[in-house]
Amino acid sequence: MLGRMGWDFALPVMRYGEGWRIGRKIFQQGLRKEGMGHIESVHIQKVNDMLYGLLSTPQEFESHART
Repeated sequence: MLGRMGWDFALPVMRYGEGWRIGRKIFQQGLRKEGMGHIESVHIQKVNDMLYGLLSTPQEFESHART
């Protein structure tokens, strides 16, 4: 069923094998403390963009929140 829904790529439902091992390796590399440094700067920039958008056009709240 997951294959028909297009979810067969998701790591928790993959069968153990080469694809699972590669996915787990990539997943673990991204979640290490050393791998998270660049995400914080992107997060801060996006929050600043949202706040600036809310200040300049508060009537477009939904659009800013979606971003």
